Amino acid sequence: MIGFQGKLYLGAGNSSNQGPSPNAGPVPIIAYTPETNSFDPVFMTSDEQIDAFYLHNNRLLVPGHDPKESWALGNLYLLEDGQQWQKKRTIPNAIHTYCLYFFNNKLFAGLGAANNGPSVAVSDDLGTSWNLLLPNHSERIYNFLVVTDKLYALGMILSPEFTPIIESIRGKPYTAVHEYSDKGKFFPRQDINSNQLFPETLLNPKKRYKISNPQTVNDKAIYMGSYIHNDHQFIPFGLYVAESLTAKALSIKKIPLPEGALPWDIYHSGKYIYILLNKTIIDDMVEVSVLRSDNLKDWTELFYFVSPALVRSFALLENNFYFSIGSEITNSCFWNQNELKPETGDILKLDGRHFLQDQPQGTI
Repeated sequence: MIGFQGKLYLGAGNSSNQGPSPNAGPVPIIAYTPETNSFDPVFMTSDEQIDAFYLHNNRLLVPGHDPKESWALGNLYLLEDGQQWQKKRTIPNAIHTYCLYFFNNKLFAGLGAANNGPSVAVSDDLGTSWNLLLPNHSERIYNFLVVTDKLYALGMILSPEFTPIIESIRGKPYTAVHEYSDKGKFFPRQDINSNQLFPETLLNPKKRYKISNPQTVNDKAIYMGSYIHNDHQFIPFGLYVAESLTAKALSIKKIPLPEGALPWDIYHSGKYIYILLNKTIIDDMVEVSVLRSDNLKDWTELFYFVSPALVRSFALLENNFYFSIGSEITNSCFWNQNELKPETGDILKLDGRHFLQDQPQGTI
């Protein structure tokens, strides 16, 4: 969810081939208007899942996560300065468009491409036309990071133990991180592995990882480390700040969190970064808390409350916090209805005026 020009925009769906509700959609974009207290479908996408919203220069953009149309083209949805929604079905060969990023006046899209095609598309006309980068890469690009004014494309991340196995199967070196050069191309950064990206973290070496919900703040980036779950979904395991990804000068730090708490969303508003934490307590009840920082070093807990189920995402709109209650299954092939909480889909609202007042920064 995201706040934009007085409305709260909500996404949903499931583009996984597994349950619950496999290959859902078409999924509508829903807008909540506080003045009328109404939830209204404002645009029907042609995709199975609305996974992320992006803001840029009074524009709201949504990448098409999995079109319910021919895979010859992928979709981009655009709301510009409060006008009508547009659908641009222009991204070549894109089964999935996972992420977007504006960099050097160009729009970059991370793809899961058809036929093992290029994994990054770039446009200099806001998605009307595209050039394809990372040819013959054949890997999904889940997110972009910008650190010290350098752009990085991020794919599936493997443990050092698991990487040689994948390389022997595929018959070529595996690289999860690619850096964008001044020459307009990406080159592999094989010196960056899971140990650098997720320091001080004990990981399951047989699982696959990805970076989720990254946000750039000044010259640094904050992101969640996650296990890849149910095709392209995620289960978080930690929170990190990248200060430098320069070769031989990597600097990535883990943010210490309260014991048992996991980050589920990152929200950037004004000068602040907000973190949504979930901590399971008694009888599947969840303690939900929100942290805030303006420097990515000192964090203050603004508030906490108890929820009957997982809170998957949150947003800030006109001094109010909104929280989306969701569910998560353990195994996408063997799940049961009891894992889906009846509160799934509920939206909670919290008056944030007291909590949003500037307070001395603390340390958690």
